[in-house]
Amino acid sequence: MSPTWGAWSRSASRYTVGVLITAAIVWVLVMPSEPAAWSVVALVVVLGATTGQSVTAAVNRMAGSIVGCLTGAIVQLAMPWLWLPARVAIAVLACMLICRLIRLTAGQRLGMALAGFFVFVPGDQEWQTVGWRLLATLIGITVALVIALVMWPASARDRLTVGIGDVLASIAAGLRASGARIAGKAVASDGTKAPSVSSLRPLVAERRYEPPGHGPGATQLSAILDGLDIAVVGVHRLEQCSAPGPQGLLVAMAPDLGAVIEDLANACDGLRSAVKDSPATIRGLDEVDADLSAALERLRSTHLTLAADAGELRDVFAAVEALSLVASGLARVDTALGERARR
Repeated sequence: MSPTWGAWSRSASRYTVGVLITAAIVWVLVMPSEPAAWSVVALVVVLGATTGQSVTAAVNRMAGSIVGCLTGAIVQLAMPWLWLPARVAIAVLACMLICRLIRLTAGQRLGMALAGFFVFVPGDQEWQTVGWRLLATLIGITVALVIALVMWPASARDRLTVGIGDVLASIAAGLRASGARIAGKAVASDGTKAPSVSSLRPLVAERRYEPPGHGPGATQLSAILDGLDIAVVGVHRLEQCSAPGPQGLLVAMAPDLGAVIEDLANACDGLRSAVKDSPATIRGLDEVDADLSAALERLRSTHLTLAADAGELRDVFAAVEALSLVASGLARVDTALGERARR
């Protein structure tokens, strides 16, 4: 079973269970059919791909519903004599201001809609209709939270662990491919798109709403992604300057640079294990700059640089700088994981 199909089936199962539970609760309460439908709508909107998404959406939707209904009720009680369109406008505006004051930006539009809806409901039906609507929404949100937190949690931490591991594997593969090109070997691109670090950042915010559990916390994960960003930039720069020039300066440095590249690739493998809470030993990251300086000194001693053109020399220094950048990024990842271990 492919990962995509597995994720789809898990989501479908969670939604199915949620709708069944919500429908059962609504059936027991014998709620009117229209408000009962809002329970299912609230559950589907709130239940996200991860526990953090679900909690965030639940808090915003619950707060927006309550603020909107209360605002509409206050306006309706205080100004029953006012022209209906004016009452609706005041209720919506008041709800918007309250949401801004309490910084409820995500639930603001829902609250404004409910505030206006409350005023629009005619006569004696307003309290019953809006009350059922609010109760139905809260039931759907509660069921979604029970599923997300207790029955069927889906952790952003797990998705981050997999995503970070994929990025580290991509960095290691890119380093080894560039090392082969530096050594004069032909390396064909496999056409695989490297995983994106930026796509993982929204999961860090969701991680803040999850139980701590095992693995890095949100602060450590942010530092890990910062380090990965730096390392990815270094790998891309190395790819751009790893083709050997006519004087073969990079080929002459291939034994030294190859050793550094292998150390960095092995560090990526070790960091992947560390992210998954497996024992790992990371070596060579704080020695990379010294090794690169020694490689440049050995190249200078061969006197090959005397006849090299400026473009080839630029590529040599760019390759050295790119490897140093990769080492710096991986060192940040290692430091962030060390912070987690010391907590």
